[in-house]
Amino acid sequence: MPDQPIAYVQIKDPEGKLSRAPVFSDRVIIGRSTKADIQLPRESISRNHAELARDPFGRWIIRDLDSRSGVKVNDEVVKQAVLRFGDRFELGRYELKLWNLRPISEKPRQSAATLPEIPVNDTNQASVSSLADVEPPKIDTMHLTTLTEFGQRLVDIENPDERLRTLCRFMVRKDFHCLAAMALRLDKRNPNDPPQVLCEPQIALGFDRDASYVSRSLIRAIRTTRSPVLANNISVTPPPGTIEMSMAPESVGRMAAVACPIADEENSMDVLYAVLPPEYGTPEWLAIIALAATQYQQAESIWTARHEAQSNAAIEQDLRSARKIQERIVPRDITVANVDFSVAFQPCEWVGGDYVDVVPMKDGRVFFGIADVAGHGLPSALIALTLHSMVHTYLRNNADLTTLMTGINEHLCEYLESGTFVTMVCVALDPATGALECVNAGHPPVAIITPDGEVRSLQVAEHHPLGVQPTTFTPQLDRMASSHLLAMYSDGLTEVQMGNGKLLGVEGVNKFLATTICTSPKLTAAEIAACVMKHIGELETNLLPEDDRSFLVAKWTQG
Repeated sequence: MPDQPIAYVQIKDPEGKLSRAPVFSDRVIIGRSTKADIQLPRESISRNHAELARDPFGRWIIRDLDSRSGVKVNDEVVKQAVLRFGDRFELGRYELKLWNLRPISEKPRQSAATLPEIPVNDTNQASVSSLADVEPPKIDTMHLTTLTEFGQRLVDIENPDERLRTLCRFMVRKDFHCLAAMALRLDKRNPNDPPQVLCEPQIALGFDRDASYVSRSLIRAIRTTRSPVLANNISVTPPPGTIEMSMAPESVGRMAAVACPIADEENSMDVLYAVLPPEYGTPEWLAIIALAATQYQQAESIWTARHEAQSNAAIEQDLRSARKIQERIVPRDITVANVDFSVAFQPCEWVGGDYVDVVPMKDGRVFFGIADVAGHGLPSALIALTLHSMVHTYLRNNADLTTLMTGINEHLCEYLESGTFVTMVCVALDPATGALECVNAGHPPVAIITPDGEVRSLQVAEHHPLGVQPTTFTPQLDRMASSHLLAMYSDGLTEVQMGNGKLLGVEGVNKFLATTICTSPKLTAAEIAACVMKHIGELETNLLPEDDRSFLVAKWTQG
């Protein structure tokens, strides 16, 4: 778990009180339980109400954990949804928003070498006020129309650097009277650090560029209020509640300044900073500049939503294509004399790192294989596709199990990254006699289950997983009798966490299979597989699956 949060959840409780909960991992539980990662202590919230999970592409997913009052995203009831920028989700009477964190080390949009250093000074006394300190100012209709048109223009500018420059240029228009405008980034973690300039400051025609400066006290005020603030160094009686501050070095003379937040992250705040003649240091101009900053923020939100939608659409398309490819390699429409078999495959993230296969062999036997690549998602799925290709290539060349497993292991030892490995077990069954051989490389053992419920396991912990080190594989020989059931599965089944917090385990899976066969001996392999997957779904604690699940059962029906 990282030392620093990777995101925050903003929480608005039923009384309207705001709070914020840090998110330290890719999967968190939200609920009333004291064990929940984010606790919402109201009766309208179930003990485990919802799960928030981040996928390998950085997208956050909210999932209802069969709660009493459900989950809404943007007022729509959902069981599971990808959260997009600005989405609001509701649990009971709580309203929540998720904020990803932007690293404070993010570089300015322009090269630092091209950006000037802006002096930070304080000398003369001035007063600072915010919109909350004054009567609501009246704004001229002409300015409102200009601001609306400005917001529409920002929505048409795709380049973020140009949008920021456009904001600063807009401030120094003749009818907006600003002498200088710049965008600054404040480091919240290091308040004494000077502001970071984000783009070239814009200077009004005729204004002395050397007089451009930043007031340390005004920056200090916006850090505190996190809202638009105005400073004026004219000798005036400040409104009640204003802050006395130093405004500017004496060499600058009389002037006013406005600072407005344009982006407020956990570790940093971006600020529009504008310098005005002193006669425009009024609440009306504070409101006008704040509205311009708001137009910019709205345009940034629109562009963020656009880019996120495009990115999500591309990701979804790639995932659909990958899922189709992986579904095509799951064995379908294969019939084997005297063998009734069924395969179940359930990736936890659209595509998975499990591989399960049934392949008729040239010597008349049938190959049953199942493998689990360490990890899950697209990288594991690519390795699983490699396993499929290698198995079929070896079997087409009439390889036996030891040759096949040795070849795959040598290949994976050479090309897998350090720390990645594959567990795999395979069986070659003779449909005419029930004779079989089994080779297991670190995988949960194959189970042979008799009609009266006896279970025996084949080759337990005999060999290392594939891709770890060179290995000499030795097969185990065995034989099935009529109506015996062969079962193999990945640890996505054995590691299911039940309601009591314990894992199902190999023994739990085999026990359920044995009970099912004893209770309903005439079930087909497909019906048995469906029973197992349903049982797994009922046992788990409603969390998003943390691992892929693969399962294969085969009945030998020759009497």
